[in-house]
Amino acid sequence: TDIEPPVASPEFKQDTYDQEIAFGRSQPTTTTAKDRRLEEQIEATDLVKTRKKRYESAAKQKAEIAAASRVATSKEAFTNINAHSNSIEIDYPAQNNLSLFKWLIGQWHGTTNSGLSIEQWQLKNEFTIEGTGFIIVNGDTTFTEGMRIQKIDQDVYYILTLDQSKKPVRFRLKSYQNQQAVFENADLTFPNQVILQQNNLNNFSTILQNSAPAQIQSDQQLYIQNRNLIQNEQAVRNLSRVKNK
Repeated sequence: TDIEPPVASPEFKQDTYDQEIAFGRSQPTTTTAKDRRLEEQIEATDLVKTRKKRYESAAKQKAEIAAASRVATSKEAFTNINAHSNSIEIDYPAQNNLSLFKWLIGQWHGTTNSGLSIEQWQLKNEFTIEGTGFIIVNGDTTFTEGMRIQKIDQDVYYILTLDQSKKPVRFRLKSYQNQQAVFENADLTFPNQVILQQNNLNNFSTILQNSAPAQIQSDQQLYIQNRNLIQNEQAVRNLSRVKNK
């Protein structure tokens, strides 16, 4: 009677199988060991891939949670506007928070030697409040300029143009107290300060000045005086809120 070769068990060992072959009780199978090694390699590769996917999924979820938390915190910090009384309630968080300036949002107007001065501010995104100023004479727009208050990294800046080149210039927020924000740029001759003064809920002033006496250059004066009154080495404009009808 022919002796059947042994059936491989989970504890199969190569030396035992070699003995069976030596006694003629088993026929050598050249693919068994290779197949087993290949299967082990495939299993190991699949395990690595599975672990990598789990790690990437966890990292992505963690990043999404952190991003959502930042957005929620930013939104909560913003000012709430009471539509009935047209008043603005401001929660004062850290100084360098854009919410300090959300009272600007809306349309403002005033008069200058050049004509009617209009200023419009809108929330561009969670980091930027954008403004546009223009002069209207006999129904025509004769002058336009852009401004913005923007949070960059951990600081808040007032960004505007100061001459006909229209090159944007940054002023970093130095202080905010008693409804007055002081922005500074020590590298400029004039102005090295921009001050936003909230006089009341419906009126504010923008003041361009120097911390020390300085003379305004002629090219700057021609540009700045379009929407500002220049006196005592200051450029000032006063605007009142345009109330919704």
